[in-house]
Amino acid sequence: AFVPAAAPGSAAGASYRYVDTAVRPGRTYWYWLEAVDLQGATALHGPVSAQAAPAGPPRRLWLPLVN
Repeated sequence: AFVPAAAPGSAAGASYRYVDTAVRPGRTYWYWLEAVDLQGATALHGPVSAQAAPAGPPRRLWLPLVN
């Protein structure tokens, strides 16, 4: 999924959120983050894994800040 920049060109950074609504409880999922700079250069970060918890209140997965 594409998540556009909250403040394009800003050095301040921002917080982002992506909710994967297709996960199933008890399964492990792997995610990559692709950063695209203002010149179009890309950098891949990851993978990071997350296991979908049983039904209940929403949980958050925090990815590390990439500079």
